[in-house]
Amino acid sequence: MTPKMSEALSHVLDAGNASAHRAYFPSREDLMTCIELVKHLIHGIYILRSGVEKVAGNIPKRGE
Repeated sequence: MTPKMSEALSHVLDAGNASAHRAYFPSREDLMTCIELVKHLIHGIYILRSGVEKVAGNIPKRGE
């Protein structure tokens, strides 16, 4: 995870904590931004992983 992605996720977590503990009601636009960021992260980790593992298996070893 890049530092920028980590910072963005931290803001999403802050928004979630504020919603749960401080009666914060984000706008629809803010909520959709948070959802899209988390969706992007999950997609990269879980959906693309098998494809990336396939790519890794197709890369020839050094010195061959």
